[in-house]
Amino acid sequence: MKFKTLALSCAVALGLGTTAANAADKEIRFDGFPDFDSSLKVLLPDFEKETGIKVDYLMNNHGDHHTKLTTNLATGSGAGDVIVVDVEKIGPFVGSGGLVNLSENYGADKYEERFAPYAWAQGKGADGDMYGIPVDLGPGVMYYRTDVFEKAGIDVEEAIKDWDSYIAAGEKLKEQNVQLIASAADVAQAIIFTTVPEGEGLYFDKDGNPV
Repeated sequence: MKFKTLALSCAVALGLGTTAANAADKEIRFDGFPDFDSSLKVLLPDFEKETGIKVDYLMNNHGDHHTKLTTNLATGSGAGDVIVVDVEKIGPFVGSGGLVNLSENYGADKYEERFAPYAWAQGKGADGDMYGIPVDLGPGVMYYRTDVFEKAGIDVEEAIKDWDSYIAAGEKLKEQNVQLIASAADVAQAIIFTTVPEGEGLYFDKDGNPV
């Protein structure tokens, strides 16, 4: 295989990054991690029928996949033609020179309108060209107590209209000593830490107040 193509989307990247490049041998490899294989089992029959290209895939666990990929791209061999990469790895991998410029080689920019702007931007290199196609939006939600917001005089629609308003609302709540939880992961940790013996104060002081 002559190149490595960064892929954040199994369906879109297979269509953009491989058909033209490997039409001669009619076989490519997709590297990823579970549970992408479940998606491939659904998508590949139609893709292979439509393009005549056979797709083999190699799945490693998340950590091993990225460790192996780092070595593959550094040495210029061993990576699949289409690969799945976490967003934070895009910059380093583009910098290593092992990824194909999808804008120049496959006209990827024409697909921009199909994606949320922030998701599309995550696939770009420092040169502004596309090196990866987003696989998901990674949406997030905010849980809040209406009574706390009302007491603080905060309008929710105003608070979430942009990041500046969101931060300002948080600062206003902190001024009123409202305890904030930044991530759902913190809640998961709170459940885990219920096994900690009483009196060791991870979240509350001895008087029951949030630390």
